[in-house]
Formats: sequence, C-alpha cells, structure tokens
Amino acid sequence: MYVSFNLEADVSTKPTTNAKPDKQRATTRFKGREVVFVDPLDESAEYWWPAMVVPPSEIDRSMVSRKLECDECLVRYFEDNKFSICKISELTLFQPGEDPFNEFTDHRSFLRDPGVVIALKYLQTGELGKKFMWKLWGKDKAIPPVAPHPSTPPSDQEKAGLPNGDSDAQTPPKKSPQEQTRSSGRKRKKTGESDDSGNHHGRGQGTASGSGKQKNPISPPSPAERKKSTSSATSETDSGNKHEIEPVEQHESMTLKEISRRMKVLRKEYRKIRRGVGRIAKELVVHKAGDGRITRSMMRRKR
Repeated sequence: MYVSFNLEADVSTKPTTNAKPDKQRATTRFKGREVVFVDPLDESAEYWWPAMVVPPSEIDRSMVSRKLECDECLVRYFEDNKFSICKISELTLFQPGEDPFNEFTDHRSFLRDPGVVIALKYLQTGELGKKFMWKLWGKDKAIPPVAPHPSTPPSDQEKAGLPNGDSDAQTPPKKSPQEQTRSSGRKRKKTGESDDSGNHHGRGQGTASGSGKQKNPISPPSPAERKKSTSSATSETDSGNKHEIEPVEQHESMTLKEISRRMKVLRKEYRKIRRGVGRIAKELVVHKAGDGRITRSMMRRKR
C-alpha cells in the first residue's frame, strides 16, 4: 500500500509541458463552443494549443467514428481546422488576462501563432470563417454561438451604458480651432483669388474708362484709340487664356471612347497585315538549289 501511494503521487505530479496546469481544469464541464487550451502532451512545447469545444448534440460521423466517453470531449483546433478527442482534464479555458494565458505570453511566438490570433478575434468579434464551422453549427439553440466568457475587459463607455457613443453618433463632431482657422484661411484665399482675377481682367477696361473720365490737359484720347486699347487688352487676355487652356483641352480630348475607337482601328490594320503575310507565306515555296543553298521562289496559285 505504501508503494502504490508513492506511485500515484509520482504520476499525478509529473508535468506534461513547461506550462503550469490549471488546478480547476479537472472539475470543469464544457457544454460546447468554449474556447479552450489543449495540452499538447509534449514537454518541448512552449504553450498549449487553442481550440473550440464541439457541443455533443452537433457531433456527426464525419467528425469522429466512435462514441465519446464521459470524461472526453471533441475539440476543433483553430490553426488547421482538425478535430481531436481530448480528455476534460487536458483542457483549460482560454481567458486573456488570466493564467495560463499570461504565462504563455512570455514566449514571443505565442501571440503570433495563427490559432491564437483566430481565437482572440473570435472572442472580440464573435466571427469565424465558414471553413471552421461544421455542418450542424447552431443546431443546439441552448448554447449561444458567441463564446460565453468575455475576451477583454469592457471599456469606460460600455460600463457607463454608452451614453456618449449614442450622442456622438447623432450629433456631428465639432471642429477644432485649428480646423476652423484652416477653413477660414481657405475661404479667404478663394476670395482673394477672385478679386485678383477680377482686377486682372478689368485692367484694360478700367484704364480705358478711367482715361475718359480723367481730365488730361495735354490731349484726351480719341474713340479710335479707345477701341484699339480695348481690343489689344482683350486679345492679350484671350491669348493668355488660350495658352492656359490648351493643355487641359488636349488632356480632355483623349477620352475612353476615342481611345477605344483608335484601338479598334489599329486592330483592323493589324489583321489586314497579318492576312497579307499569310497569303505571301502560302505562295512562297522553300526548295534547295543545286549548290545546296535554300532559296525561295514564287508559285502561282492554281484556281
């Protein structure tokens, strides 16, 4: 009796991996769809593998070929979507912020593991890929599709009942003083440009009319000179506008319709050239001359 007691103690205290096992995992009962850690039963493993428990009512023959025992459950790994039969004592809840999750984060490769990334995303959003879901997914309505335990602690707005979030969604956000100054500066710039352009376009007319109103003691301008000055001013402005608009017109003239039309024309020309080359190739006959050279000669078609 004394020897058997020591053997049982040795077997129970022997660690399976480097991570510390959860003390309460042997008494935990899983209903289904919980995110858990699975003991890989490998001493060289740095952390346990994340998986999801399949509800017993949603298990079919494609997943497992035999009946499960009372101390067994079926899980599906997030990394490769494979099923596995595990004992309940080999599972522990996947809970961020608690052990053994905090102990596994000491390893750099833990948070980069694809299975861990998918499990964390599921706990945060409740979304999973279609490939991961099995045929009878959601048959057991008593079990919610989202993980029952929260993944991250609630934020301040969630604790307060999200009063600020609703008000922010209804009312538009207020502009900061910097944005207000920027918008006012832009308006000022636009108005300044319009004023400058107005003065620039009206310089010739202003000088012409002003010259008529102002009294010149030497000699007032005649109507012919006024016409010449206005015509020269308008011609200068028109020429300046043309130089500015020319590249824009060239850019706008190349529309998609015109490009497609030109492409069609080029394709027709290419087909004609190809047909002509094919006809010439059919008429050419390659033969060897008497001295061994290869020559080409024309052969008439036989109708």
